[in-house]
Amino acid sequence: MGIEAISRGAKEAWFFELDNEVYKILAKNLKDLEIGNKRTFIGNCFAMIPNEVEKTDLKNLYFYMDPPFNIRENQENIYDKTIKLIKSLPVEKTMGFTIEHLSNFDFDDEIGSFEKIKTKKFGKTTLSYYQLSQ
Repeated sequence: MGIEAISRGAKEAWFFELDNEVYKILAKNLKDLEIGNKRTFIGNCFAMIPNEVEKTDLKNLYFYMDPPFNIRENQENIYDKTIKLIKSLPVEKTMGFTIEHLSNFDFDDEIGSFEKIKTKKFGKTTLSYYQLSQ
């Protein structure tokens, strides 16, 4: 999704990956595609995103969140972690986000200062779109 965002005019895309092998593939693909305006991070996004957002001068940030589905082993509380992360995002820098999740999980209409504006189902997967409340 970050590559698509850059192709559509995003100033910068950040890629966070916890798994070292997946990170290597991601970095290679970005290099091979000669994708500019990107930053890659290896590590726990729940710990890293708040720090990176705090440090950046960028505004109007938009997040695409694709946490591991909560049916995976040791991921039962992944959506709770995602909600906590969203609530920590500074509203003066963040305009919205999209969460990819299982269709049988329904995120609240409001998360922190953000309101759900749309959902789009693709079988067992759903995208929930949020924007900063007016």
